[in-house]
Amino acid sequence: AILPVIKEEGVKVVVYTGYGDGSLKPALFDELKSAGITIIYRDINPTPENSRRAEQAGADIIVATGFDEGGPLPGTALGTFTIVPLIVDAVQRVPVMAAGGITDARGARAVHALGAEGVFAGSVFISTIESRVPDSVKAKIVAANGLDLRLFRTLPDYYRALPGK
Repeated sequence: AILPVIKEEGVKVVVYTGYGDGSLKPALFDELKSAGITIIYRDINPTPENSRRAEQAGADIIVATGFDEGGPLPGTALGTFTIVPLIVDAVQRVPVMAAGGITDARGARAVHALGAEGVFAGSVFISTIESRVPDSVKAKIVAANGLDLRLFRTLPDYYRALPGK
Protein backbone atom coordinates (compact mmCIF):
# COMPACT_ATOMS: atom_id res chain seq x y z
CA ALA A 1 0.00 0.00 0.00
CA ILE A 2 2.94 2.36 0.55
CA LEU A 3 4.37 1.85 -2.94
CA PRO A 4 2.21 4.56 -4.62
CA VAL A 5 3.36 7.03 -1.95
CA ILE A 6 7.01 6.07 -2.48
CA LYS A 7 6.63 6.73 -6.21
CA GLU A 8 4.62 9.93 -5.76
CA GLU A 9 7.17 11.37 -3.33
CA GLY A 10 10.08 10.51 -5.62
CA VAL A 11 11.86 8.27 -3.12
CA LYS A 12 15.16 7.20 -4.67
CA VAL A 13 16.23 4.41 -2.31
CA VAL A 14 14.27 1.89 -0.24
CA VAL A 15 15.37 -0.61 2.36
CA TYR A 16 13.45 -3.77 1.61
CA THR A 17 13.41 -5.76 4.82
CA GLY A 18 12.95 -9.49 4.54
CA TYR A 19 11.89 -11.77 7.34
CA GLY A 20 13.05 -15.14 6.05
CA ASP A 21 11.54 -17.52 3.53
CA GLY A 22 8.74 -16.11 1.41
CA SER A 23 9.31 -12.45 2.23
CA LEU A 24 11.14 -11.63 -0.98
CA LYS A 25 8.58 -10.68 -3.64
CA PRO A 26 10.21 -10.51 -7.11
CA ALA A 27 7.17 -8.68 -8.54
CA LEU A 28 7.63 -5.92 -5.97
CA PHE A 29 11.33 -5.72 -6.83
CA ASP A 30 10.33 -5.38 -10.50
CA GLU A 31 7.94 -2.56 -9.70
CA LEU A 32 10.52 -0.71 -7.61
CA LYS A 33 13.18 -1.13 -10.30
CA SER A 34 10.82 0.06 -13.05
CA ALA A 35 10.31 3.24 -11.01
CA GLY A 36 14.08 3.77 -10.92
CA ILE A 37 14.33 3.05 -7.20
CA THR A 38 17.52 1.64 -5.70
CA ILE A 39 16.86 -1.41 -3.49
CA ILE A 40 18.87 -2.14 -0.36
CA TYR A 41 17.87 -5.66 0.67
CA ARG A 42 18.19 -6.47 4.36
CA ASP A 43 16.89 -9.81 5.53
CA ILE A 44 16.60 -10.03 9.30
CA ASN A 45 17.68 -13.66 8.93
CA PRO A 46 20.34 -13.40 6.21
CA THR A 47 21.54 -16.53 4.47
CA PRO A 48 23.61 -17.10 1.36
CA GLU A 49 20.46 -18.42 -0.33
CA ASN A 50 18.16 -15.47 0.36
CA SER A 51 20.99 -13.07 -0.50
CA ARG A 52 21.45 -14.76 -3.89
CA ARG A 53 17.67 -14.63 -4.49
CA ALA A 54 17.64 -10.92 -3.66
CA GLU A 55 20.51 -10.29 -6.04
CA GLN A 56 18.73 -12.24 -8.78
CA ALA A 57 15.53 -10.29 -8.11
CA GLY A 58 17.37 -6.99 -8.63
CA ALA A 59 18.68 -5.81 -5.27
CA ASP A 60 21.35 -3.14 -5.67
CA ILE A 61 22.91 -3.68 -2.23
CA ILE A 62 22.69 -6.57 0.23
CA VAL A 63 22.94 -6.05 3.99
CA ALA A 64 24.54 -8.82 6.04
CA THR A 65 23.06 -8.48 9.52
CA GLY A 66 24.83 -10.18 12.40
CA PHE A 67 23.51 -11.25 15.79
CA ASP A 68 25.54 -8.38 17.28
CA GLU A 69 22.93 -5.79 16.35
CA GLY A 70 20.62 -3.98 18.74
CA GLY A 71 16.85 -4.40 18.81
CA PRO A 72 15.32 -7.45 17.09
CA LEU A 73 18.05 -9.97 16.31
CA PRO A 74 18.45 -12.54 13.54
CA GLY A 75 17.04 -15.96 14.30
CA THR A 76 20.44 -17.55 13.73
CA ALA A 77 23.09 -16.62 16.28
CA LEU A 78 25.84 -15.82 13.77
CA GLY A 79 27.88 -12.75 14.64
CA THR A 80 28.54 -9.96 12.19
CA PHE A 81 32.08 -11.18 11.56
CA THR A 82 30.73 -14.62 10.67
CA ILE A 83 27.78 -13.64 8.46
CA VAL A 84 29.56 -10.93 6.43
CA PRO A 85 32.04 -13.23 4.63
CA LEU A 86 29.28 -15.80 4.01
CA ILE A 87 27.12 -13.19 2.29
CA VAL A 88 30.05 -11.55 0.46
CA ASP A 89 30.98 -14.95 -0.97
CA ALA A 90 27.35 -15.73 -1.90
CA VAL A 91 26.63 -12.73 -4.13
CA GLN A 92 28.40 -11.95 -7.38
CA ARG A 93 27.56 -8.46 -8.63
CA VAL A 94 26.28 -6.35 -5.76
CA PRO A 95 28.06 -4.71 -2.84
CA VAL A 96 27.45 -5.95 0.69
CA MET A 97 26.98 -3.71 3.71
CA ALA A 98 27.57 -5.04 7.22
CA ALA A 99 25.15 -4.46 10.10
CA GLY A 100 25.41 -5.33 13.75
CA GLY A 101 27.58 -3.93 16.50
CA ILE A 102 29.63 -1.60 14.31
CA THR A 103 30.03 1.54 16.39
CA ASP A 104 33.40 3.01 15.47
CA ALA A 105 36.12 3.19 12.82
CA ARG A 106 37.75 -0.02 14.07
CA GLY A 107 34.59 -2.01 13.46
CA ALA A 108 34.14 -0.40 10.05
CA ARG A 109 37.70 -1.30 9.07
CA ALA A 110 37.18 -4.86 10.29
CA VAL A 111 34.05 -5.47 8.21
CA HIS A 112 35.75 -3.91 5.20
CA ALA A 113 38.57 -6.44 5.68
CA LEU A 114 35.91 -9.17 5.57
CA GLY A 115 34.67 -7.93 2.19
CA ALA A 116 31.86 -5.54 3.11
CA GLU A 117 31.86 -2.33 1.10
CA GLY A 118 29.88 -0.33 3.62
CA VAL A 119 28.27 -0.20 7.03
CA PHE A 120 24.53 -0.22 7.71
CA ALA A 121 24.17 1.40 11.13
CA GLY A 122 21.11 2.07 13.22
CA SER A 123 21.32 1.99 17.00
CA VAL A 124 24.52 4.03 17.05
CA PHE A 125 22.51 7.02 15.76
CA ILE A 126 20.02 7.03 18.64
CA SER A 127 22.38 9.21 20.66
CA THR A 128 22.95 11.86 17.98
CA ILE A 129 21.95 15.50 18.35
CA GLU A 130 19.34 15.04 15.59
CA SER A 131 17.60 12.18 17.39
CA ARG A 132 14.42 13.05 19.30
CA VAL A 133 15.25 10.55 22.04
CA PRO A 134 15.42 12.19 25.50
CA ASP A 135 18.88 13.38 26.54
CA SER A 136 18.77 11.12 29.61
CA VAL A 137 18.51 8.07 27.33
CA LYS A 138 21.23 9.37 25.02
CA ALA A 139 23.56 9.82 28.01
CA LYS A 140 22.91 6.24 29.12
CA ILE A 141 23.71 4.95 25.63
CA VAL A 142 26.94 6.97 25.37
CA ALA A 143 28.08 5.79 28.81
CA ALA A 144 27.35 2.11 28.04
CA ASN A 145 29.42 -0.56 26.38
CA GLY A 146 28.67 -4.05 25.12
CA LEU A 147 28.86 -5.55 28.61
CA ASP A 148 25.89 -3.43 29.69
CA LEU A 149 23.54 -4.85 27.07
CA ARG A 150 20.99 -7.51 27.93
CA LEU A 151 19.75 -10.27 25.66
CA PHE A 152 16.14 -11.30 26.12
CA ARG A 153 13.62 -13.40 24.28
CA THR A 154 10.10 -12.54 23.28
CA LEU A 155 8.94 -15.42 21.12
CA PRO A 156 9.84 -16.01 18.42
CA ASP A 157 12.82 -13.68 18.45
CA TYR A 158 15.67 -12.43 20.59
CA TYR A 159 16.23 -8.75 21.36
CA ARG A 160 19.19 -6.82 22.71
CA ALA A 161 18.82 -3.61 24.68
CA LEU A 162 20.07 -1.62 27.62
CA PRO A 163 18.06 -2.40 30.75
CA GLY A 164 15.64 0.26 31.89
CA LYS A 165 12.03 1.09 32.53
